[in-house]
Amino acid sequence: FFSPPMGGSQHLNFTLGGLLAAGGAMGYAKGKSVPSLVAGLTLGSAFVAAALWSETEPFKGHALATGASALTVAAMGKRFKSTKKHGA
Repeated sequence: FFSPPMGGSQHLNFTLGGLLAAGGAMGYAKGKSVPSLVAGLTLGSAFVAAALWSETEPFKGHALATGASALTVAAMGKRFKSTKKHGA
């Protein structure tokens, strides 16, 4: 009846997947930004897939999550650097 509790990495990946998908949807809703929608849904889906995959094939699931994380950091780092809002 009850499923076993999910591991920590699964929980984190499901959370990140949901947040990225929601962020992409919000970017589209507020500014009609199709790139935000596509990136949010793509990376969000990758994190959800990593969470699901890590249950049966942990190495592949963690590798997918690591790749999605690297893409997220690169994209957000580029945006952060271009805003000129950091560091007074």
